[in-house]
Formats: sequence, structure tokens, C-alpha cells
Amino acid sequence: MSATPMLTGVAAAAPPRSPWREAWLRLRRNRVAVACGLLLIGIVLFSIAGPVLVKATWGYTFDSMNVAYGAHGPSLRHWFGTDALGRDLMVRVMYGGKIALGLGIIATAITTVIGVIWGGVAGYVGGHIDNAMMRVVDVLYALPLLVIIIAIQASLAAKFKSPDARLVLMFILIGCLSWLTIARIVRGQILSLKNREFVEAARAVGAPGSRILFRHLVPNTLGPVIVYATASIPGIMLTEAFLSFLGLGVQPPRSSWGVLISDGSKQLLVYPWMLIFPGLVMALTILALNFLGDGLRDALDPQTRKVG
Repeated sequence: MSATPMLTGVAAAAPPRSPWREAWLRLRRNRVAVACGLLLIGIVLFSIAGPVLVKATWGYTFDSMNVAYGAHGPSLRHWFGTDALGRDLMVRVMYGGKIALGLGIIATAITTVIGVIWGGVAGYVGGHIDNAMMRVVDVLYALPLLVIIIAIQASLAAKFKSPDARLVLMFILIGCLSWLTIARIVRGQILSLKNREFVEAARAVGAPGSRILFRHLVPNTLGPVIVYATASIPGIMLTEAFLSFLGLGVQPPRSSWGVLISDGSKQLLVYPWMLIFPGLVMALTILALNFLGDGLRDALDPQTRKVG
């Protein structure tokens, strides 16, 4: 008789799941968040691979002009139409997507790193250090962000003469000056968590403060941080559009979604497609980021990580 394990009414214990595995399972069950994630992947591929495919198929790039052709509506050759200089709008939207998404992601990454470190240290250490660090945040909050960026851009214009260098400078400036809200969010989360049982247990086994902060406390703040980070990307895009309008951002013949929308709004009554298509792509991106952020918040919420 074969030795078959007998079940006595108690189900075999399932192997434990890691918190990240549980978060992934929760996110995968959120169909809206998954659909928005797929939409964002499609927009990224549209922005990165699109110009290459268009050049291979039709032979023109984002700066190819046909002044004699001028502005025409959507057609089989120009799916989004052309602008007043005969440039294909779809390729310019694709190229603008690379700049807009790149700026949003890089600047948000810089913002998140600085804000998490600043707010985490302030909240965990507490006392006079916390007061001093948060007073710095209050002072910076009182200063107009755009004015500071414009002043720094103008003062460094002589050292950053090439368009690429100015674009990199704008990425860094926006990222380094937009971390204040994330710092406050992280500090508040750390203050509410640093006296919890799992932190006391880590202290009891002799874990250093840096390990407790970045291994045990910071991961529990990821939900609000991710939601705010995804929501801040559209604001960063709008900041770039304003700077480009003033001549301190993206320079012609380059384009970004903000620049295209700004140009299209000026010619809405004559050439409506110049506003509709870049505005639609940017709106879809913003909606996808917001819904994906909500899904990530629910998946990473430490109070609701349990997956059945």
C-alpha cells in the first residue's frame, strides 16, 4: 500500500509570500491599474520606437519641413496632420513624448530621492534637528519655484550654451527644487510609524538607526510617495511648458507636449488638430498615471497587503 499523506481537515500551509509579492498580486487584480500600466507602456513605445518606424516608412523626422505643403489636416501619410511649416505632427508628438516623459521621470526620481531622505531623517531623528530641517522646508516653500528656476537658468546661460546642456540643467533644477511636499509626506509617515512594535523589535536586536529608517520605515511610506510622485509628473510637464514658452526650456526645432499644446492653442480656430492630438496624448498619459498611482497606493498600503 502506497504511503499517501493523510489530510485531517487542516489544509497544508501555503508558503509565505513576501510583501512585494502580495503587493504585485493585489495590483494585478486591479484591472483599471493594469490597463493604465499597459497604456503607459504603449505611450512609451509610441514615443521611443515611433520616430524610428516613421523614418523607415515615410522617410521624415520631427524636424523635416515641407513649407510648400504647409498645414494640412490628418491624412493617410500624415496621421496627425502637419503644422504651418509642413512638419509631421505625429512625429513631433512622438519626439515631444520622449522629452516630456523623460523630464517627468528624471525630475520625479530626483525629487523623490531628496524628499525621502530629508523627510525620513527629520522624522526619525526628531528634536532640534527635525525642527531645523523642517524650517528649511518652510522657507523654501515661501519662495516661488518658477522664479528661482528662471533666475538660475538665466545666470548659468553663459556656461550652458548648447540646447542639450540647457535641457539637462532644467531637468536637474526642477528635480532639486520640487521635493518639499514629498519630504513633508515622508516625515509625517515616519512620525506615525517610528514607535510601532516592529521598529521596537528592530531596536531590541541592535539594528542601527540607518537600517531601521531605510529598511523598515521608508518602505512603509511607499504608498503615499508613489501616489504623489505619479501625480507630480503632469505638474512637472506643465512647468517645462511654461519655461519653454519663456525661451528657457525646450528650444526649436525640438518639441515637447507642452510646447506643442502651447503652439496649438494659439492656432486652435485655424488648425484645431495641432492642439487636439498632442492634448489628447498628454491627457491620456496624465489619466493613466493617476489611475496607476491609485492602484499602486492600494497595492502597497501596509494596512491592506493581505491577499486571499
